[in-house]
Amino acid sequence: MMLTDYVEAAFISEAVKQTKYLEQTFVDKASILANIRWLVGIDISTDVLEHVLARALEGGAAELIHDEMAGEFYRFTYPKLSQLNQLGSENTNSLIYKYNVIGRKFLENAASKFGESEINLGRPILEQPSVQIPASDRIVRLDDNSDLRDEIIGKIDEIANVIRGHNDDDGKLTERERILAELRASEELLKGPSVRVVALSAVLGTALAWLAKEFAGGIIGQLAVILIELLGPLLGL
Repeated sequence: MMLTDYVEAAFISEAVKQTKYLEQTFVDKASILANIRWLVGIDISTDVLEHVLARALEGGAAELIHDEMAGEFYRFTYPKLSQLNQLGSENTNSLIYKYNVIGRKFLENAASKFGESEINLGRPILEQPSVQIPASDRIVRLDDNSDLRDEIIGKIDEIANVIRGHNDDDGKLTERERILAELRASEELLKGPSVRVVALSAVLGTALAWLAKEFAGGIIGQLAVILIELLGPLLGL
């Protein structure tokens, strides 16, 4: 057994308890790794998390989606995770069964076995990363909430204008035109009578998540967070 085996069991067991959470998509590997760490609840090394993610992708518990319009993004596969958890729960010798019985102490025991260099037990249970855009394959009618839709389009115009006028002294907007193109594409999606949640989340979410992180505390970051908060009610999330 390796430390990865223990963390994988904890991840599977915790993931199936978060049905709504599993509808989220993640715009890059760093985002999905951060959320695996949150699910496990202990500060695990990135190397171990990458092994867990690689197993999930290989086994079908997660997937990397290539969308012609939305680009690449990750998401968990709930049916496969549920199946793995069910199989593990029926086998009293499995690590999943033992995790379900023992709980967080299970990983603490693993830390004692493998050494604490890879698990930081002194850190409290992590909060869920806040900048994520949930998504599913649903189609949402936009005409039913035109006022909110128009408000979001107005905010997209506002943040785009700020980005165009930003002097970029710190070099963060080297891909300014790409970001502006993603914002324009998002506006076009919003102008239709309906939109696929996964498409809008991936296109607009990619830009907003990055902007909120890179410009946290500034006007660009604040506008990005406001837009993220407005999207939830519009998409019924």
